[in-house]
Amino acid sequence: LLPAAVAVAGVAIIELQGAAGAPTVGDALSFAQPIGFGLGYLLLEDLMRQRPQAALPVSAIKLCVVATASFLFFELSPFIL
Repeated sequence: LLPAAVAVAGVAIIELQGAAGAPTVGDALSFAQPIGFGLGYLLLEDLMRQRPQAALPVSAIKLCVVATASFLFFELSPFIL
């Protein structure tokens, strides 16, 4: 948990130092990202311990999810940001 706390503190320093105005949705996403990323890898580690043969399918699913989410964010960002 210490690396996750250091990551969140680093994001806080980068995002909030010299920020003009109130925190935004982007700031919240920047704080949540290292926590979600770390928790995802903890779950992945547990899954790989239980089912080592699932490495390729899990990697393919993660790649597809990230590609789809990135594409959707790219396409929808003019409307939501």
